[in-house]
Amino acid sequence: MQIPEIPNLIHYAIPFFTVTVILEVILSVKIKLHDYEFKDAGTSIVMGLGNVAIGLITKGIALGFFYLLYNFGIYLKSLLRGGLG
Repeated sequence: MQIPEIPNLIHYAIPFFTVTVILEVILSVKIKLHDYEFKDAGTSIVMGLGNVAIGLITKGIALGFFYLLYNFGIYLKSLLRGGLG
């Protein structure tokens, strides 16, 4: 049984999201809507970047942990068996 290949939908969502945000800013400035605050957009962007940064940091910590486990786990295993002999 083969598993069907599912496309990564985020590749389609990012351009759509970018275009809609730019369209929102253009229409807000052109129509001079006072409901739109650039602080809201800035906050959303900073929160998105913070989410990416936290993801990178936690993946780096996990990678470091598994690196140490891989390199020193064999050494510790052989020590528990009675030495490196």
